Amino acid sequence: MQAHEKQAQDLRDKHDPLSPITEDVEAYLLSRDRLLDAVGEAEAKLKHQCLIMVRRVIKEARTLRDPNASAWRERLHILLIGGGGQLPFFRTLVSELDAWLKDYVGNEGVTFLPVSLPQTITNSTTEYHRLAVAWGLSQPEFNIGEITPADQIEDIEPRGKLDWDDGFISKDQV
Repeated sequence: MQAHEKQAQDLRDKHDPLSPITEDVEAYLLSRDRLLDAVGEAEAKLKHQCLIMVRRVIKEARTLRDPNASAWRERLHILLIGGGGQLPFFRTLVSELDAWLKDYVGNEGVTFLPVSLPQTITNSTTEYHRLAVAWGLSQPEFNIGEITPADQIEDIEPRGKLDWDDGFISKDQV
């Protein structure tokens, strides 16, 4: 949309609105290269926004929950469920998240757990991506691991106010 708006603005700036339109319409159309560049820029912006959102969720989960839990030292399991999980866009997103998570938390990174659909679903319909979410959510725990919803995880006890004299060791104690 932005590429078309920019093309329209360029046309308004370059051409006299009172002059007749030429028979060659190519000058008025958005070029294929310009459209592909705009799509690439939009995809990069979307990927950046998605990474920020996922990182924020992880940071909040670590800050609000127990930041010293052993789960942060292990691999973080990520499920991509639905038709989008098959897209290279989301797989690339997970791999970029892997590098960030290793730096941020210092753990082993992420594991992508693909959920394969049974042949009975993929053979019976071409719209099987619509069933993928339900299929993914119906997986037994031993296939994908235990998933604890965020609202069922207890917050850690807040630390009380620390006074400097709590840890003070006087010369008489040495």
